[in-house]
Amino acid sequence: MATTHTPGPWTAEADKNSVTIRAAAKSAHALGWEIASVYNEDIDDLTPTMEADARLIAAAPEMKDALALPLLFHAGGEWSGAKRATWKRVTGTDEATTKVMCDTIRAALRKATEPA
Repeated sequence: MATTHTPGPWTAEADKNSVTIRAAAKSAHALGWEIASVYNEDIDDLTPTMEADARLIAAAPEMKDALALPLLFHAGGEWSGAKRATWKRVTGTDEATTKVMCDTIRAALRKATEPA
């Protein structure tokens, strides 16, 4: 069963005691679609765990795409227009190498684990 999600990129926007995860705004005047919020009504300040959870959620679209790259790269068969288009959309380049694949995976992991 195929499902769709709100396209990335998603961002994590922190305030005093919560982090809101948003999809990219469709215009300069919009805030973007709210995907999720990380908060705890019993505390007054963000905790490192709350911030880490928000980063992980915000990185989900990039991580999903990055995890699909090894399967695309090693799928065999002709390197078709559809495969090439998916590769370029995810990596930003036509260069289909293991280095590009690993760099894309590393970037997704950094977004999920390192503070902005």
